[in-house]
Amino acid sequence: MVTLAPEERIDALLDGQLKIIQHQDVLRFSMDAILLANYVTLKTGDRVADLGTGGGVIPLILAGKRGVAYTAGFEIQEFVADMARRSVALNGLEERIAIFNMDLRKIPQELWNSFNVVVSNPPYMKPAQGLLNPKQSMAIAKYELECTLEDVLQAAARLLKPKGRAAFIYRPQRLPELLAGMMRFHMSPRRLRMVYSHANKEAEMVLVEGIFQGRAGLVVEKPLIVWTPEGDYTDEMKAIYGRE
Repeated sequence: MVTLAPEERIDALLDGQLKIIQHQDVLRFSMDAILLANYVTLKTGDRVADLGTGGGVIPLILAGKRGVAYTAGFEIQEFVADMARRSVALNGLEERIAIFNMDLRKIPQELWNSFNVVVSNPPYMKPAQGLLNPKQSMAIAKYELECTLEDVLQAAARLLKPKGRAAFIYRPQRLPELLAGMMRFHMSPRRLRMVYSHANKEAEMVLVEGIFQGRAGLVVEKPLIVWTPEGDYTDEMKAIYGRE
């Protein structure tokens, strides 16, 4: 049995394939995390690190849907990390997911160069870009308060083995910073895919995957469209959510 706080509830994830605990004061998982967990390239035996795991949604999908043997989620907020651990237990995935309550800027050296894959959905707004959410936990998830994009990229480079993969979902407005930062930390961008809510709209998200200490050569993939003109998910989005 998993104990819930009064402000918490259990939500279905991927149409009930998995379950996740959510808190009214914590940023709830969004499509960003689901798209990133689906996008990243995985190989048999990969060890995966998720930087800024929040409630643990990406490790849950990687282990529960994509079959990853070991995923480590790093989360700076103690009560959020505890919530993620209970979600892991709720799904019976304790042997395959570890949640670390840790500042990703202070990851101990013994963990460096020990992961094949790093994923992250970094905070995408600078504090000056908008009015901060009065709920601190939500503000930390959205704004660069506890870590910057630079911090995330540096942590990824430290954790990755040579030729390991790093995948990110970010906002198109800051794509130049992301690509430049990846190159600075020796993660050569290899795949890029824009995400559009509708085919006739501007891109709202961008998925990027790079190779640590890998050769250059970027492939821009076909766009991912979320909604049809009729207001239903596209066939690809239905497949991602398990609604085929």
